[in-house]
Amino acid sequence: MAVKVLYVEDARTFQRLMQKMFEGLFDLSIASTRDEGWDLLCREAYSLVICDFMFAEGDAFPLIFKIRKQFSPTELPIIMLTSAADRMNVGKFYGCGVNTTVRKLPEAEKFRDLVFRMIRKPWVDKPEVTAGDAYLLSWTMADRGFAFCPNLRIQTEAATVGEALQQMHDELRKVLATGSPIPTIGSAKPSTFVPVPAEVAAVAQAAAAAEVAAVTEPAGG
Repeated sequence: MAVKVLYVEDARTFQRLMQKMFEGLFDLSIASTRDEGWDLLCREAYSLVICDFMFAEGDAFPLIFKIRKQFSPTELPIIMLTSAADRMNVGKFYGCGVNTTVRKLPEAEKFRDLVFRMIRKPWVDKPEVTAGDAYLLSWTMADRGFAFCPNLRIQTEAATVGEALQQMHDELRKVLATGSPIPTIGSAKPSTFVPVPAEVAAVAQAAAAAEVAAVTEPAGG
């Protein structure tokens, strides 16, 4: 029986490159969307899934979660082939069940060797830095959103908490892109208390004082 591999990718260029790379080596099925990929997995038995990360309908996480509900990493390995292979994303991919991540566009000979080894004896590559290495705190104050990373002493501020967290993720990616590890917090069991930056404390005190004044001020001024 021919080995069957599923490639989930919406870019025609990469679809053609993959077909050429593995022509005559095994039975390659191509899906252009996450749903199409899942439909094929429900109908056919595959030895490997190669998947891009970003699609028009969103990222690949929903498909990966569905796969991992039914198949373990050794039963059906997943190779994430993506240009979004920064260290933070690699940690997220590992956390949701991807076996290994390869940055586009891989060298043909090395990638073919990786694919055949993964089919013969699947393994899981644990990244040096996982997505859980940084602690993030977020809060709303005076109609503004804030995020703070005690590991790196980085604070972000935006119109909403979601935007502040997105800015924080961007800052963390900049740090990881330099190759520097995220420092751990002092003790083996981090304290739940994290010192708040002085400027944040000042804003909090002013807001609290304003609330007290509003409550204690006599009606009618």
